[in-house]
Amino acid sequence: MRIGSTDTKNRIIETATELYSKFGLKSVSIDDIANNMGMSKKTIYQYFVDKNELINIATQRYLALEKEALKQFEDQAKNAVHFFIKSNNYFTRNVRDTSSVNIIELKRSHAQAWEIVEHFRNDVLKQAISANLQKGIEQELFRSGLDIEIMSRLRIQEISSLFDDNVFSKRSFDTAIVSNKILEYFIHGISTDVGLKLYKVYK
Repeated sequence: MRIGSTDTKNRIIETATELYSKFGLKSVSIDDIANNMGMSKKTIYQYFVDKNELINIATQRYLALEKEALKQFEDQAKNAVHFFIKSNNYFTRNVRDTSSVNIIELKRSHAQAWEIVEHFRNDVLKQAISANLQKGIEQELFRSGLDIEIMSRLRIQEISSLFDDNVFSKRSFDTAIVSNKILEYFIHGISTDVGLKLYKVYK
């Protein structure tokens, strides 16, 4: 392996992820990435077989950062209500910075990358939400009779809807307003009086 090759590969992944997020997977070619980095297309193909492989790795890298962020929220949150607020703010920023067509393009044209997304959503994200719901019950911030399986799945669908332009088009809805409203309704549905008081303080 050439000296510095790992750094170059990482820079390609970072650049590709940024361009895909802003302009969409289909709109960004290998030529666009190469031109943006001031290198030849041939150099990129030294590290990646094709665009599909680059998208797969970029997706893995992006979701690895998401997983790391969730872990930080778990460690830093003062309680279960605070976790939901911190994570919601994070996902809201992601929606604003991400082209909504990416989700459609992944599902339609990049099956392997879409499987990576599905695994993250149905395992990593669901586990984090379920654990936080359980923590909230133990902290007496969420109702004791809460069905964690149902509510964790519901919360995932709420988050996913923010990335779906057919549900909440960025042209018609302010992402932050929609995201905060959805979380508010969710918190009201699961919280005790103490949990609601904390939510009003934190929001």
